[in-house]
Amino acid sequence: MRLVTNFRADTAGLWQYLQGKFALAVFEHSGFRKNLIPLLHIFKQQWVLRPCYKNAEQADKVRVIMGIRKAVGEDSAQIAPLILSSGPVAFEHIFSREHGPYIGDFLQREFADSRTMFSHRHHHVFEIKGDMSDGQLVGSIGSFDTRSHNSTFRGDARAIFTHYGWRGIVKGLLFELRLVKAPRKDCLYLCHIAVRPDCRGQGIAAKMINFMMVKAREGGYRCLSLDVAEQNTNALRLYQQMGFKVLVRSKSYNAVLDNHLYMELDL
Repeated sequence: MRLVTNFRADTAGLWQYLQGKFALAVFEHSGFRKNLIPLLHIFKQQWVLRPCYKNAEQADKVRVIMGIRKAVGEDSAQIAPLILSSGPVAFEHIFSREHGPYIGDFLQREFADSRTMFSHRHHHVFEIKGDMSDGQLVGSIGSFDTRSHNSTFRGDARAIFTHYGWRGIVKGLLFELRLVKAPRKDCLYLCHIAVRPDCRGQGIAAKMINFMMVKAREGGYRCLSLDVAEQNTNALRLYQQMGFKVLVRSKSYNAVLDNHLYMELDL
């Protein structure tokens, strides 16, 4: 990625430029990954970086700030499709159109205002702001610990039963019990990690995970954990590069769903 150099030469702009340049230099040298974590926290996850534009000419003419923040209900229209893209096969299997509404509409409604695991209360978003991109949300990441995960059980069951009936409940329980793992004690579980297609390949997913790593350390957790479909090789490669280790391989119980890998990263 290339720093955008066309910005106003004022004091604030110069300081922001220096912060972005230093953080980017450290990031591009993988041997300094451990030093990058506190840097991301100090700079509050903001950089002056090349944005998700279709051509280089656009990118060179604007100043763009990328940052990670807590999600709010108003983000639902942009984030619901990202959550769906984090596991489309599983979502479409559990929340089938044969038994209820389109899953995208369901996720948007639950993200905006609910007590379910899909609520904005359990998510952070990656936002782009700039001269040509006013508040675009291009990434999502969810997180749970044991307490917050258990607190959503009734809400999840009520929402799924209301919209998809007993078939949705049974499919959801089978998936939770057979293919993915609930958060363990002292472990922060990550989920719904997704990046908008036109913004992939720029390290956004890694930045979101690094951000959650800082939050987990501050919260006293001993590890990060997640589940990934075995055929999602791009995500699996990223997680392994960041230090996650496969601890459990769960074999699929039907021909639709993929095998899943449970991974942890010690903090």
